[in-house]
Amino acid sequence: MCPCITAPHAASSACASVHVRYSLLTIAAMLALVLFAGLQKISAEQLGLPPVLMAAANSSGGVMGKMIDAQSIVVASTATQWYGHEGDILRYVFFHSLAPAALMGALVMAQAYVYPFTALVVR
Repeated sequence: MCPCITAPHAASSACASVHVRYSLLTIAAMLALVLFAGLQKISAEQLGLPPVLMAAANSSGGVMGKMIDAQSIVVASTATQWYGHEGDILRYVFFHSLAPAALMGALVMAQAYVYPFTALVVR
């Protein structure tokens, strides 16, 4: 279950990170979008948040999840001819994926709750 339902104040930032994990489980970001868009819409409506914002967080989380996706790491190791070092690539890329995920979570949280940013969200 998405933490958007159980923790309303952490919903906007948590959803981006949750959907990063969902895209890892489903491997394809598009599949994650299709599978969890309905859940995001229902969760957003129950919490009084804009469904468009939650869908955008879902999409952004899926795209960021592709950075540490196993398939992407194998393609990177093959393209660079660094065979057998997939774990090293994951360790390097994982820490570089934390900053954009934190920034995206902060932006979504701001757009959900902080006045000047809430005006940017389509309702």
